[in-house]
Amino acid sequence: MHEFAGDVSHYAGFLPDFVLYLANESYIYQIYIEPKGTQLLDQDQWKEELLTSISPESVDVIGENDHVNLYGVKFYVAGDRRKFRDTINEFILKKEKNLE
Repeated sequence: MHEFAGDVSHYAGFLPDFVLYLANESYIYQIYIEPKGTQLLDQDQWKEELLTSISPESVDVIGENDHVNLYGVKFYVAGDRRKFRDTINEFILKKEKNLE
């Protein structure tokens, strides 16, 4: 992943450790996940900013359809103190409401 839009503050790229792939007949989610130890939160803040900037509104999906949604989420930290799971649930609930 690289940041190319707006004011680019960091030119290095990185690959998230995990991609959570959720799909049914109505939609596909690809959620980029990066677990992080608390000792690295400040140093890798730019990665989290890049991840959280990814949403269907900010990314053009090439070669797919309107049912594909890309999301990046804040870092997962052990113990889920940052409410990582709540963020994922919000995406799913929002999509389900839009399908009704």
